[in-house]
Amino acid sequence: AVMFTKLGWMIFLAVLLLWVSAAVADSAKYTLSDTIRYEKGMSTISWTVEGSAEKVKVVACLDTGNESVKQKAFLVGETSGRSIKTEYLAPGQSYTIFLLDADFNMLAVKVCKVPDVPVFADGLLKDTSVKVTLEKREYPLDTQKPKKVSQLSAKAIAEDLTNGKKYYGVKYHMQMPKLAKPRTFFVTLVFEAPNGFMTVERAKDLTFDRVDGGYQTLWWEIAGPEFFYDLYNANESIPTGTYKIHLYWDGMKVNTSTFDVGA
Repeated sequence: AVMFTKLGWMIFLAVLLLWVSAAVADSAKYTLSDTIRYEKGMSTISWTVEGSAEKVKVVACLDTGNESVKQKAFLVGETSGRSIKTEYLAPGQSYTIFLLDADFNMLAVKVCKVPDVPVFADGLLKDTSVKVTLEKREYPLDTQKPKKVSQLSAKAIAEDLTNGKKYYGVKYHMQMPKLAKPRTFFVTLVFEAPNGFMTVERAKDLTFDRVDGGYQTLWWEIAGPEFFYDLYNANESIPTGTYKIHLYWDGMKVNTSTFDVGA
């Protein structure tokens, strides 16, 4: 995905508006919906058009109201329709949505809210049925093998992202009781930094197979490298403190886990 900081987008779009205000005034009128529909991990952004519609680019950026922390703005996609779907919006959060034409003229902009979601429940499976464990890890690019570490350092993460030597994250391990049959869920991982920076790190279907005994487990050997890259790219620093990982299955809240990053 193409990524920009929110501040960069706002400055860029403001300049464009000065150049093309007359052209935009004569174009079709686009109106974004106030809310975003959220269903089983997928968000639907929608709008109406008065006049002749054209293909639009849709850009989203988390809006926490804290302008001191730059969030990642990303291209959701392009469409000639009146809506677009994405798996990369976090439940319960507000996003600034931009509609742009082919020349990056702004057609509409609005802060839209993704609905809050219920706690996970699917038959006998509840959120309390799922146990999540984390293990801090580094990923040296020369060996390309995740390695367990006792602690994560903000200084080391920033330095290694700058010099391109290592990525960092956690082994993310999910465990639940024996299943009567295989179950597939759309699994979403949302990482949140202590300063409020937030991104969807993973979003995909995962199948938990039935096992004859014990517990069913699935894991990512390392989750978080893209999150830390985006955090550093947007803010040019890695904050210390407690980080959160929010887990959703089929758009329902399963778990929030935490890990610390020291100086």
